[in-house]
Amino acid sequence: MSSPTPIVYSAGSNARGQLASGNCDDLHSFDICQFTSEDLTNSIQDIVSISGGANHTVVLLRTQSLVELWGCGDGGKGQLGPSYHQNILEESAKSRLQLLDIPSQHSALRNASPRLVAAAWETTYIVFTTSSGNDVLVSLGANDYGDLGVGTTSDSINMISFAGIFSPLDLVRLRIEDLATGPHHVIVYLLATLSDGSERRVVAGWGAARHGQLGEINASDGKIQPIQATPRLILDLGEMDHVASIGVGNQHSVILLRSGRIHAFGSDRKNQLAGVQSLVNIQRVVCTWNNTYAVRADKILSVGNNAKGQLGRLTHDPNLPAAVQLSGGEVKNIACGSEHVLVWLETGDGSEVWGWGWNEHGNIGIGSTDDVMFPVKIWPTSKFVSAQVVGIWAGCGTSWIAVRK
Repeated sequence: MSSPTPIVYSAGSNARGQLASGNCDDLHSFDICQFTSEDLTNSIQDIVSISGGANHTVVLLRTQSLVELWGCGDGGKGQLGPSYHQNILEESAKSRLQLLDIPSQHSALRNASPRLVAAAWETTYIVFTTSSGNDVLVSLGANDYGDLGVGTTSDSINMISFAGIFSPLDLVRLRIEDLATGPHHVIVYLLATLSDGSERRVVAGWGAARHGQLGEINASDGKIQPIQATPRLILDLGEMDHVASIGVGNQHSVILLRSGRIHAFGSDRKNQLAGVQSLVNIQRVVCTWNNTYAVRADKILSVGNNAKGQLGRLTHDPNLPAAVQLSGGEVKNIACGSEHVLVWLETGDGSEVWGWGWNEHGNIGIGSTDDVMFPVKIWPTSKFVSAQVVGIWAGCGTSWIAVRK
């Protein structure tokens, strides 16, 4: 017997219809996302991932036959593909999710399947696996800070090249293991098979670089290079270690290795890196724009800015990571938006979602726009008591919860 079809709910900022609610009004409480195809809703098997930029959203979902990419909101910079506006006959269509058939618009992507997706401010990144099993990373949209990863000259659909990282060896096969974005910089984890038969695991990045969020980059005159317009090597792990998770903020980046070592670099003006590299027994790291969160099995440690309640705890010492004030339960997942956080907990009573932080657009989904200084339970609500949580995501003042009834 197949599982019930998942349903996606959204809340928060909606100026360009990025919540897929059918209009462009902010949502202060969670409401059901709408698709342009009514037939699709009954064929969805899983919501793989959701990512939101300034005013656009991309959704990767699995139907009964394949994996598809859908999107909504602002596509004015090309961040939803070259045919997005052509397919919209009325303004209200922007506020419903529609299929983004990127492979049909580029010959190199024919028969390729989307596997990973991420959104920056006005840019979208999609990892496609081709019929040969090789991965291709595509970028769409704005290129203000070298966001597209292809230099200063770009197309409507861009193929990002990583060949320069491995020169003089040729890149024979590429697997993109992970992808994380801030507003204007990107970190990727790559597994590369090279022409000498060796395999290398590396971390690379591009985009805004002024604050060291891509590691130290100095021009020939010794000055800090503000923009890295093509991928550069950040960490070379060889064949031994692996990346466990990547967190990317506005001006900082954090990488957790399976060995337990944490690399943290970039701006620390908000104490977002304070004490992070000395943490142990961490399972995952994630970031809001100005905060870092380190996940253990039974708790979440936070450090950084607390102007909008982003720490989710009392600020005894902002310079040291300390536990978020959550009720008991197993941490199943955590989702960081621009300045707010969602956490999925499994308790003896079932699945719960808690949230805290900046709430100007109602993105915590509790019916108000007051900032939330400490974690509050936002799911289940009295209206949806019996729904089982299967996924959480957060974007720029936006939140999503996927459930099965």
